[in-house]
Amino acid sequence: MSNPKYDATLPIGCLSYGTHEQVIVLLRLAMGVLLSNDERNLVVIDDRLVNADPIRMRRLCRILEEVAVNHCQIVVATCNDTPYAGVRGKVIQVPRDGLVE
Repeated sequence: MSNPKYDATLPIGCLSYGTHEQVIVLLRLAMGVLLSNDERNLVVIDDRLVNADPIRMRRLCRILEEVAVNHCQIVVATCNDTPYAGVRGKVIQVPRDGLVE
């Protein structure tokens, strides 16, 4: 990781767990965009943003929306939909027994 404010790089292991998760999600989205060409790739995010603070979560939701509108189909699996409340998209709720009819 590098920061334009500083003339140094940091190993990803130096980041907090939440920041590490966010970097992983952003890398997945970037790969989906780069590989999409004229097709809409599927990107699955399985509760990878649970440790994001509210400010970063709002930024990440804007990025998710932009990528979903312009490049990829994104599926977010989560047990807490509150952080994603402002994101436009279809919500499918799975019953507690895990069976969808």
